Amino acid sequence: MNKHQPDHANQPANDNVIAFPASRRVRPVEEPRFEVSGFWWTASEWAEYEAHVRESFGI
Repeated sequence: MNKHQPDHANQPANDNVIAFPASRRVRPVEEPRFEVSGFWWTASEWAEYEAHVRESFGI
């Protein structure tokens, strides 16, 4: 039995199970994303992109 895992009704197959519950393995919380012209951006990514475009066009 995995020492990090609670003993769920003494299940014999329990020793192969990943120690953390599924909720710990989801992606970390990120900034909310929004869609612009078919791409999904965070606010900071979009700000960086806008700055890059402004710079490259000399605006």
